[in-house]
Amino acid sequence: MSENKLKLELYTRQTCSDCQEAKHYLESEGIPFQDKDVDERPGLESEMKQISGNRIVPLFAFYKAEKESW
Repeated sequence: MSENKLKLELYTRQTCSDCQEAKHYLESEGIPFQDKDVDERPGLESEMKQISGNRIVPLFAFYKAEKESW
C-alpha cells in the first residue's frame, strides 16, 4: 500500500508574528515545508488569491507531492 505524501507551502511575511511562530513550530517538529516570503516576492499575492481568495498570512497550502523530495 503506497503512502500519500503531502507538500506544504507556507506563505509568510517578515513582519507577521503568526508567520514566524508557524515557521518555528514546523521547524521544531521537523515538518518539511517551503517558505514563500511574500515580502521578497510580491507576485506571490496573486497565487495566494488564487488558492484562498485572499492575501491573509500565514497561508498553509497543502498539495499531493509528485516526487519524494522537493
